[in-house]
Amino acid sequence: MVKKEMLKNKKIIGKIQILFGFLIVLAGIVGIFSLGELQEDYLLLLKMNGIGITLALVIIGQGISNLNKTNKK
Repeated sequence: MVKKEMLKNKKIIGKIQILFGFLIVLAGIVGIFSLGELQEDYLLLLKMNGIGITLALVIIGQGISNLNKTNKK
């Protein structure tokens, strides 16, 4: 009983992680294009947004991992 509730919570957490990850990736891509016109140092801008997008991809990976754990059990 408790295990089923934990699996249900992991599934919800996994979906939320994937959603937030995609939102952060989208914000990073929009940030590169919109701030690129104002920023003179493009390399610094790409580094900052690249780090954010990389962390967002890690969050998406964790969310997919949580969903896979719930599907196997």
